[in-house]
Amino acid sequence: MSSSLSGPAEASKPKFLDQIRQLMRLRHYSLRTEEAYIGWIRRYILFHGKRHPRDLGESDIAKFLSSLAVEGRVAASTQNQARKSLPRSAPLRSRAKANNDFRCITFTCCAQ
Repeated sequence: MSSSLSGPAEASKPKFLDQIRQLMRLRHYSLRTEEAYIGWIRRYILFHGKRHPRDLGESDIAKFLSSLAVEGRVAASTQNQARKSLPRSAPLRSRAKANNDFRCITFTCCAQ
């Protein structure tokens, strides 16, 4: 008998933004902060043609933030909020994970 599911790991693995939500709830972020960060992450993904954030680097973050400033004409505080919500470079995540400093790991659970 064949199953329609491809495997238990794939069937149970939450989607990227759901993983982010779980991580933010684990860290006790407020609901409004969670909504704002998810919104910025979604805009970031769409800006880069629906590419997964793990495939994007610091230069892609800089392009997105520049676009917000130039084309979106957002305030500096808005740009800072967007920057804080976006995934950081892999070396920073690895270094933070090695030091068990979970405050500066943005999306370690999703980078695999």
